[in-house]
Amino acid sequence: MIFLISFGIILFLFLIPLIRLGIYFSDPKVRGKIGETYVARILNSLPKEYKILNNLIIKNENFSSQIDHIVISKFGIFVIETKNIKGWIYGYDNQKYWTKNVYGIKYKFYNPIKQNKSHCLALKNFLNLKESIFIPIVVFSDFADIKSDFKDIVINMSDLKNYIKSFTTIRLLGTQVNNIFEKLQKYPATQEETIKHISKIYQKKEKEYENIKNNICPKCKGYLIERKGKYGIFLGCSNYPRCHFTLPKKILFSSKS
Repeated sequence: MIFLISFGIILFLFLIPLIRLGIYFSDPKVRGKIGETYVARILNSLPKEYKILNNLIIKNENFSSQIDHIVISKFGIFVIETKNIKGWIYGYDNQKYWTKNVYGIKYKFYNPIKQNKSHCLALKNFLNLKESIFIPIVVFSDFADIKSDFKDIVINMSDLKNYIKSFTTIRLLGTQVNNIFEKLQKYPATQEETIKHISKIYQKKEKEYENIKNNICPKCKGYLIERKGKYGIFLGCSNYPRCHFTLPKKILFSSKS
């Protein structure tokens, strides 16, 4: 009996840190930071001619863009958005929200292609360069199964390095690469700036979520009504075709990760 009690105490003490660790890694912010760290390690293994910058905030007037990773090379400027999430990933290039399916539970998250294109636009305006210089890439965890075909580049982390090295057409001179790197490295995201940026994003999401809960279209303030499509019942804006906002029914919001 004493042995069983002792064994139970030891097992309990052993499980506590594991439970805490599980809670820690389930936090989307922590998961996102782990994914960004892993991608940074991949990028740092590129040849020295590639200039790497991680976690920058670029400000244009009243708007700010937090960019996970930038790779500057003579072959172009690679702008990388990291999503460290698992599950089946579905969506369309121009769709506002994508869906991840984890063990049959569906979650909604903002289209990372749109998110990353806004980062490219911010950099384009900030650096005063042509759009063709920028190469947007969305990178998912290797535990994510990308089910949709996208025109834009959406890949897993293990494919990132080879994809970047596949570009061989020269778009920038060596002096331009160095000048751009020197200019951008002055804008690392401080903890305070990151908190403010994330806070604004969450406030925007909360407002949008409240509208959707009240059957109000977050895009044009029309009414959301049930419609039946090829893939089942979904919510669509009453102002269609002027407004194309749609949302699959019974899908949860997912935090940034």
